[in-house]
Formats: sequence, structure tokens, C-alpha cells
Amino acid sequence: MKRTILILGLICLFIISACNENNPVSPIQKGFISGQVTDYTTGQPIANVLVTTCPSSRTALTDNNGRFILENITTGEYRLIAEKNEFSPSSSKVSVLSNDTTDIAVPMKLSLNKYGLLYGLLTDEKSSPLDSVEVIISDGAETIADTITDSKGFYSIALPFGKYYVTLSKSNYQPVDKDVEVLKNQAINLNVVLIKTEIEIPIPSKSELYVYYSFNVDPGTTNVTDNSANGFNGTLMNKDCVYETGKFGNCIRLIGKPGITGCWIKLPCAMNLPEFTVNMWVKEISSNWGSGQAYFQAGNNSNSVCLIARNAFFSIVSNTSELDYNFAVGAINTSGASNTPITLADNGYDPYAWNMFTLVYKKEGLMDAYINAKLVGSKNQAFNINPSGNIGINVQWWSGDGATRLTACYDEFRIDKSALSTTKIERLYKENKY
Repeated sequence: MKRTILILGLICLFIISACNENNPVSPIQKGFISGQVTDYTTGQPIANVLVTTCPSSRTALTDNNGRFILENITTGEYRLIAEKNEFSPSSSKVSVLSNDTTDIAVPMKLSLNKYGLLYGLLTDEKSSPLDSVEVIISDGAETIADTITDSKGFYSIALPFGKYYVTLSKSNYQPVDKDVEVLKNQAINLNVVLIKTEIEIPIPSKSELYVYYSFNVDPGTTNVTDNSANGFNGTLMNKDCVYETGKFGNCIRLIGKPGITGCWIKLPCAMNLPEFTVNMWVKEISSNWGSGQAYFQAGNNSNSVCLIARNAFFSIVSNTSELDYNFAVGAINTSGASNTPITLADNGYDPYAWNMFTLVYKKEGLMDAYINAKLVGSKNQAFNINPSGNIGINVQWWSGDGATRLTACYDEFRIDKSALSTTKIERLYKENKY
């Protein structure tokens, strides 16, 4: 009996072996899926998209060019799923073949129920596309998002609904600022031409300068460097600021808050000069003005003041809620006495664009005021500043003791030890040098 069982077992093994030789077991077949994920509206690549297969096999994230690859996928039919927060999920059919790569284009539509799209083309004056242009989106106080243009000058960025402040900048080109509103179910097109500038950023002669803040070096949270070499480094008060691209090189954004807690720069010097020129570039970010705020102030209203401001306190227009530009030296008071500022309505100037403000004081007691190198007023007025009075940028001149609600960007602040001529002021405006 045992012998019979043994013989039957050997026969079975022989049969199985013969079957395997005639019908060998095939190895599992594998393939690859590669592709690019793009924006359905603009055709631009989308980075950091999660790509996976259904049935589940492999996952990957797209790179900066929107490209991805899924390796060693078992052959067969799949659904390719692409997901990213601000976009509606995308699903595409794909077949995986043995030892082959299936390439697929995956378009994704922005989820317009939650987000809007800002996109555009940036070119130079000759309509040539500009790559690597920095696009910064902010809400006026902090950066919300940023991107750069591709090799074809194109950019796109998904944003929640709302109003934004857009800064476009590239080395050797004049920066451009725009206000945009992103709306539901809309893609906003913003095409911009950047103007090339060959302007260098020279440091003026130190013998001519009393104070010079170029803001080209990040001030951090303590001091602002005085580039005049006179050692008058400014102190950042309340320390709420942003360092960003400015009119020439970089600038500083000083952020205002209610009360006297906003950020301002305190200068350690005194305005006890027989003649001088105060020159500065300013771009307002918020319009939450209150009486007594100034771009620049020295002293205060109880003694003697040097002032460049835009506010409603010395209003010359019928609607006192409107704002005026004010330039002043000498005592300031509320009774309309002889020592009142040069005041002009601010219509015709865009406070949310870069403007250059210049106040010139001459030995003979003559004050000249300029906006963008154009003389806007002159006045005979003696000036005898109290050397102990506070001097500051973005400051509350009522008391000389802090900024209130104004948020603004400042660039190329300087006090010259002489009364600059109109020709020099025009050169400063055009070339940032004498």
C-alpha cells in the first residue's frame, strides 16, 4: 500500500512539472505614468499638486514646472486624481502599459466658490516678456502671497476674495504698484509694462549730508543705518515694520496702529542748522489718517516745528474730511496766526504711488516746498527749532511722541546741510543723485 501511494505521488509531481514547463507563470507587468498639471484658464503649470491613482497605487507632488512621475504601476486601467486646496479636484482616465510610460496632461480649474485668479503678462517697453519679475501680494500690512514670472513673462496666483495691493519689481526696472480686487467666479487679468532704468543708486557726498537713510540694508528691529557716516542711526520705535522693494533699491514700510503704538523712526540729531533741505520718497499704504500725523516732523506744536505731512488739520478745502499736503517751519498753532504752513490740496497727486517731498530752508528765512521736484509754494518764515525736540519719520507731531494710524513706505530719506537748488532737486527726482 505504501508503495502504491509513493508511486502516485511521483506521478503527480511529474504532471505538475510538465505543466509548468509548458505554461510558465508570467511576472507582474509594470509601467509608469508621467505628466504635467496646468491651470485650465491660463495654461500655467501648478506646483505642489497631490497626484494619485485610483485604485490606489502611488502618489507624487508636482514640481515647480507642474511635472510629476508615478513609477512601478501595475498594468491596467486607472483614474488619475489631482488635488490642491484652491482648485477643484481633477480626474482623468489613464492606461498603464507594460514597460512603457504614459504621459498625460492634467488641467485643473480654480475653485471659484472660494478663490479668484490673478494672472497676467509682464513685458518691457519693447513688448518683450520679462522673466523672474517678483509679484508680491499684500493686504496693506503684510504679504499674503508671492510668485515670479516664468520665461514667457507670465504669472498667475490664486487668492481668496478681497482687495489687494500688488507690487511688481525686477532689478534695473522701475517697480510698479497696483490695487486689485479679486471677486467670486472671476479671473482678473493684470498685464503691466515695466520701464527699464539705468539709474544707479549712488551714495551722495558725505560732506553734503547731515542724515541719509537709504534703507538698502535690512534694519532688523533695532536701528536704521545712517549712510552719511555722521553716526545718526535711527531707532525703530514700536518695531512693526517690513523691509521690501522700494523706489530706489529697497525701502521700509512703517506700520501704523490706533493710539500712539504705530511704528516710527526716531532720529538722534537736532535740526539746529542755519539752512537745510529735507528730502524723502513716500508711498502711503493705509488712508487711516488722523490730525497731527506727519511723514517727517521735528519739534512739536508747543515750540517750533519742521513738518512734511498730509492731513486734514490745516484744511484749505471746503470738505474738511479731505486731506491736504502741509509743509512748515516755525511755530504751528490752531488760531491761524502768521506761522502757518504752506498748504495745498492733494488732488492731482496719488498718495498711494511714490512721491518725492522736499522742504528747503534758506538762511534768510525763506521756505520752499516741492512735490516731485515741482515748486508748490514759498513762504518767508523764521525757524529756530528747539534742539531737544523729537525728530522722527512717520511720527505724531502733536506731541512728537509716536505714530498713530498711518502705514506708509519710505525711501531715500536725507537731510542736507545746505539749501538745495531746484536743479539739484530735479536731479534727485530723476536720478537719485545731484
